[in-house]
Amino acid sequence: MTSTRSCAQWSMPMVQQPPEGGFEDSAVRLLRHLEWQNGFSIVFLFVDDGQAERLRLWLNQRLDFAGRPIHRVIPVEFPGEPGVLVERLLTLPHSLPVDVPVWIDAFQHSSDVAWNDARRVFLARLNERRFLLERDFGHALVVLLPRSFRQEARNIAPDIWHVRAFSDELAAPQLPDAPALEERERGGRPAVLSRLPEQAVRAEGEWEKVRHHAPERINLALGWSAVDALCAASALHDAATAAAAVLAAARARLANAPDESGRLRDLSVSLNKVGQVAWARGALGEAEAAYRESLGLRRQLAASGPDLPGAQDDLGCSLILLGSVEALRGELGLLREAETVLGALVRRFPDNPSYRAHWELSKAALSAANDGPPAAGTSPA
Repeated sequence: MTSTRSCAQWSMPMVQQPPEGGFEDSAVRLLRHLEWQNGFSIVFLFVDDGQAERLRLWLNQRLDFAGRPIHRVIPVEFPGEPGVLVERLLTLPHSLPVDVPVWIDAFQHSSDVAWNDARRVFLARLNERRFLLERDFGHALVVLLPRSFRQEARNIAPDIWHVRAFSDELAAPQLPDAPALEERERGGRPAVLSRLPEQAVRAEGEWEKVRHHAPERINLALGWSAVDALCAASALHDAATAAAAVLAAARARLANAPDESGRLRDLSVSLNKVGQVAWARGALGEAEAAYRESLGLRRQLAASGPDLPGAQDDLGCSLILLGSVEALRGELGLLREAETVLGALVRRFPDNPSYRAHWELSKAALSAANDGPPAAGTSPA
């Protein structure tokens, strides 16, 4: 069994780069809330036209991977019978899987008088039904409204506003002007980057914009994307530099909130990026140390959320990563555990292609370590 692999070969699917446009932090914050929320919560987003769909698609891609795709509600009752929408919401839990978030597109036609009146009635009725929602709804509820409605929402629905998980305002993006872009291209970019594919240059540039921010303001997903892109371009020195910076930021963020599960997961992802680059460079000891620390964190997260499919999938992926290093010494225990964990996940969610792909990957890794062909097409026992 050879130890030579491409940088990205064992890179597991992580949070992809959030939608651009000045609201990346809001997107990641909402993602974390929806990934880990159990039971009822409500989030208010005040948006401009054009942003909501990009945000929803990005979130849904990640949440579908975690087994809880967004259920989108289009208010067909607007503008004529807005109160009926609340009653429709109260019946949804009977038809939805557990923990699937509900997304209400109530932001359209922001300058239409009839629609604005309908929004006011909807918010008032939502406020009246607060007790029933808290008791019976059982899902995260994301309500999208026009930016101009922020103060009105607070005034019309004070009770439901008081119990909101959070609220955010997503302004329309401001595009950078051309001189700034030209200056950045001329401003001392390392020579190796000028020869990289455009995707790597772009990803590294986005990371450079934020990596010197205070830890709480750093968007780690931009760093992860930069590491992946630089690895794919075989710029391993630059990839190692980016991975080290991302890891330092993740450790600093966790130090400020050591019990927050989302930050523990961020640290585990960042450790895997360090391991990913080290593996590609042939530094197996460094890769093993990073993967082992990451696995410890993911065992902790999986134990604290045994019913969360995303946590179990993360655990299985980390078992593959460290197990592949240990397999070079003939130790196959972690790869066998990965196959067991991911096989159980496939039994619970047989139609999830990501879980099945990871289970197949665990079987292929174990088979390769045993120098035998993978058992293609078999089902988890």
